[in-house]
Amino acid sequence: MNIRTASIQDIEEISAIENECFPPEQACTREQFKQRLTYYPEHFWLLEKDGEIISFVDGFCTDEETLTDEMYEKAELHNESGKIQMIFGVNTLPAYRKKRICFLIDSIYNRTVAKTRT
Repeated sequence: MNIRTASIQDIEEISAIENECFPPEQACTREQFKQRLTYYPEHFWLLEKDGEIISFVDGFCTDEETLTDEMYEKAELHNESGKIQMIFGVNTLPAYRKKRICFLIDSIYNRTVAKTRT
């Protein structure tokens, strides 16, 4: 398995996973993912198995302590020097759930702690 940051080229796979994880009225739209990948691709992590994205975690940095609905909708609120790493989503394809792949979260936590974020 491989962990890497996302790019705009991953948007179709990311959107497909989102749509498997959430009902349409709750799922992030392709346009929202495009904005997130434009503003904070270094804070959008993918877990791949055999070249296929099977899980992702995303969220931006901020100095705000409370996660708000506005943050989900406005990727431009990302503050690269923010002290807090927000997590907006942890999505895993249903076939890979309960397979002990939670090391993705551990890896991201370790990466953000290394940058002195909470």
